[in-house]
Amino acid sequence: MAVFYERGGIMQELENILEEIIEQLKEEGCIIDDAAGNRAEEIVRQHMNDNSICADCSRRKWYQKGYEDGKNNNDGWIPVDERLPEEKVSPVTRDFYEYQVTANFGFGEDVRTYKYGNGHWWHGPGIVDEYVIAWRQKPDPYRPERSRK
Repeated sequence: MAVFYERGGIMQELENILEEIIEQLKEEGCIIDDAAGNRAEEIVRQHMNDNSICADCSRRKWYQKGYEDGKNNNDGWIPVDERLPEEKVSPVTRDFYEYQVTANFGFGEDVRTYKYGNGHWWHGPGIVDEYVIAWRQKPDPYRPERSRK
């Protein structure tokens, strides 16, 4: 479900960008001929439909996937016995990608952030596979709203 929201968020953002471009140009009194307006929309929509995650996916499939994931109202948590995350390297840290996990320590559960790579959950130099019972994508970092003129 988290992936759906991430993808859906990107598409919504592109829709917003397209609307803002057209609105801003109109406010500035720019004359947008049909060719230029159509080309701008074509470029944005191309990015909306371009999907580096799955070249064969379409927006409709993304929405369908989100609908199916949404039926499981577990706030995006995926049990490790259901599936494990994709092994990725963070472009920021150049280390294994971090995920939010629910860890069960026998006396209680807690939400932590652990890395996943080489088929194992990592906390520092140690493998913590035995504690992780579920995982989900980390949320996007905070971004202040763009100021509107």
